[in-house]
Amino acid sequence: TPLDALTAVLREYPRAIVTRDLRDRALAVELVRLAADDKLVIVSMKAADAVDAVARLEACGVPPDQLARTLVGSLAQRLVRKLCPKCREETPMPAVVALRFLGEQSGEVQARLKATPENLPRLWKPSAHGCRLCRGTGYLGRTAVFELASGSTFRQAIAAKVVPKILRQAAAKDGMQPMREAGMTLVVEGVTSLEEMQRVFSAAATAQAETAEARAK
Repeated sequence: TPLDALTAVLREYPRAIVTRDLRDRALAVELVRLAADDKLVIVSMKAADAVDAVARLEACGVPPDQLARTLVGSLAQRLVRKLCPKCREETPMPAVVALRFLGEQSGEVQARLKATPENLPRLWKPSAHGCRLCRGTGYLGRTAVFELASGSTFRQAIAAKVVPKILRQAAAKDGMQPMREAGMTLVVEGVTSLEEMQRVFSAAATAQAETAEARAK
């Protein structure tokens, strides 16, 4: 069992414990207990975002107060394809995106770029035919969009057992930039395309819905 494997590992007095795709409830509880004993524990698990990862740990039976004391941070990421720098094509920002870009949800991005309706940045899209460098795909390489939930306000909210919405607000107070907003920054900078961001986040939303439906059954 995972706990048997962990027991065998601890006999070697490791400086850190790393496990990926955490699913076992008993293992999750034991890992948090070890973290409370000053062990460095790094785990990865499938979750919608950084706040959802915390909710999934609590669903495994991890006491919220213990999780709040031991959690350094919750990092979520999505991999997106980068536009080919040689053949990418410039395109106007769609009207719907412009309204959203200048709305309240993208306020931080707008302030950072000092954007107004008159000087909205132009976007980039993949070439329809590509080039030799990208082998006709329009994309070359990948990069990650990150979301980090960490800080005293966030940990206090975990200990208080607040609902996910309040927990997300607490993370924002500690400086968390939502993944979608970070992704929009990459789009504006020409690193990736709007279509690629939509593809990645729609796929993530579909996977999350399928997971929720499986749990309901």
